[in-house]
Amino acid sequence: VDWCKKNITTRFPNFNFHYIPLVNDLYSSSGKKAANFKFPYNDNCFDLAVANSVFTHMVPNEVENYMSEISRILKPGGICYATFFLYDDDMKFSPTFDFSTDMGHYRLMNQRVKSANVAYSNEYLWRELIEKNVFQLIHQFEGFWKGHSRENCTDFQDIVILKKLDSIH
Repeated sequence: VDWCKKNITTRFPNFNFHYIPLVNDLYSSSGKKAANFKFPYNDNCFDLAVANSVFTHMVPNEVENYMSEISRILKPGGICYATFFLYDDDMKFSPTFDFSTDMGHYRLMNQRVKSANVAYSNEYLWRELIEKNVFQLIHQFEGFWKGHSRENCTDFQDIVILKKLDSIH
C-alpha cells in the first residue's frame, strides 16, 4: 500500500490506497471482521471494483457482505471484476485442487483452515451474489485450476465480470 501511494497516487491522484487489517483464520488473528465490514466509501462513487483472489479466502457471510458493499459503492453501470473457485455439483475435482469438505453450497480444501481455499457452487454465485445485489453477469471465464490447459484459460482462478444494474441501497 505504501509503495502504491508513493508510485501511483503521486502520479494519478484519483488512485487512493488504504490498508485495513481484517481477521482471517489463515493470515491474521486481529483486525476487523469481513462479515460486517463497511467499505469506507460513499454510495455510487466508483466505476470499477476489483476483487482478485479475495473471495477464494472468504466464507459465505464474508463474501455476501463484500458483494453487498461492492454493489453499494459502484455506480449504476459500474463493473465488478472478481475471481472465485466455482464448481457445478457434477464436477470432478482434480487431486491438486480437491475441495473435499462439502459445506452445502461451498467446499473447503481444509476444514481446519476455512479461509485457505474456498470454492463456491455456480448456483450460489447466481442466487446469493448476483441476483441479491442486482448485478448482471457480463462474462465468466473458467480458470485452469479445474484442469483445463493454461493456453485455453485467462487465469488460474475463475473470473466473473459483473455489471451493476439499478441501485438497491
